[in-house]
Amino acid sequence: MIITVERDGRQAARWGLGITSAHYVWEKAGADLRTFDGHKSGECAPLVRDAVDRILAEPDAFIGVVGYYDLRGTVAALTGLFFTLRECPEGIVRIN
Repeated sequence: MIITVERDGRQAARWGLGITSAHYVWEKAGADLRTFDGHKSGECAPLVRDAVDRILAEPDAFIGVVGYYDLRGTVAALTGLFFTLRECPEGIVRIN
């Protein structure tokens, strides 16, 4: 999955994730990234932060949905996405 943030018609930020099972984690944590398309990145950043908080509060609840190392990678990637979205709060999110 590739997420870009557009500002003034140009790509202002980009985030990518190659862990194919990661969507199970963020969906269980309450953040379906696929629904972010067309929204302002400043609206999406808190949803990602809340999902990371939920995962970190109860990581064992997510083991079994994915393996330990995929969970670690997904949390790291989602944290990176949070900061990417925060960079351009008025930017528009695009899902590729």
